[in-house]
This record gives sequence, C-alpha cells and structure tokens, in this order.
Amino acid sequence: NLTRDAVLGSIETALKLGCKKKSFPLIKLVEYVCEVVAVAEEEAKNIQQAQDEKAMREETDEESQTALKVSLQVSSFMLSSLVDEENTGKKRLTVTQMRGLCKLL
Repeated sequence: NLTRDAVLGSIETALKLGCKKKSFPLIKLVEYVCEVVAVAEEEAKNIQQAQDEKAMREETDEESQTALKVSLQVSSFMLSSLVDEENTGKKRLTVTQMRGLCKLL
C-alpha cells in the first residue's frame, strides 16, 4: 500500500530530526508509527471483509430473487394448464412433465 509505505518511510526522517534533540523519545516515535500502521491495516482488512460480506449477501439475494421469479412463472403455468384441462378436457402437460415441474418447485 502506498500510504503505508509513505508512513513507514517517514520514520527515518523523523529519527534524523529527533536525533538533533537529545531528550526526544525516539523509541516511542517508532513504536507509535508502527502501531498506527498496524491499526490502519487491521481497519482496512475489516472494511474489506465487510464489503465482501455485503457483496455475498447481494449475490445471494439476486439468486433468491431469480429462483422466486422462476418458481412463480412455473407455478402460474402449471395452474393455467390445470384450468385449461378442466375447461377443455385436454391435457397440456403429461404426468411426467407435471411431476418434473413439481420437483423443480
């Protein structure tokens, strides 16, 4: 990551500037920068996981909606074929076709 590299790259510059002052806490500076980078990386990881989970839910929702639409169309077709059979006495679907569509639902 470019930002991480820039922050870590600034340690050397900060150390050079800190060396000019004898009472400057160099170790604390390095530890702080490392901790900031670690926290930022963990947060970025959490954000990425949340985005991945959201995308997965959306994909599952789309699949569910597709399955629902197909099921509604198949059931509507089956009902209309049953109504046609009662009205005309002719079968639009064979028993095998009807069984297969029922299993699909």
